[in-house]
Amino acid sequence: MRWISWFVVGSALAAGSCSSLEAPPALPFDIRPTMTGLRVDALAIARALEVGDPTAAAASARRLESSALVPNGTTPPAEYETFATGFTSSARFLRQALEDDDTPRARIAFSQMLQRCDACHDQFRATPR
Repeated sequence: MRWISWFVVGSALAAGSCSSLEAPPALPFDIRPTMTGLRVDALAIARALEVGDPTAAAASARRLESSALVPNGTTPPAEYETFATGFTSSARFLRQALEDDDTPRARIAFSQMLQRCDACHDQFRATPR
């Protein structure tokens, strides 16, 4: 059963092609450094949930919640801003569930957060460089 959860998380976080055949709109900034940090924290949350360590997972969720998905001085497309706001909201919901030591709710929140990641990546992921 554990390999399934790691497979799902790994698949959701792995670099790959987006499901859209159209070229994604370009962002006015390079989001890749931020995405690397988000990926590290998301994997840490998956590991912490797997071993039952909500304290470690909550620390990573706090970092996700406070991530700067829109760098200062930039104006992203409205769709991106909507995705970024949704991600922050999902990370907050995840953090709250972890701080309440509600693992079932945290797992649901984590899954919903990854779905938001996938939706944004489908819309904005550029061809790997």
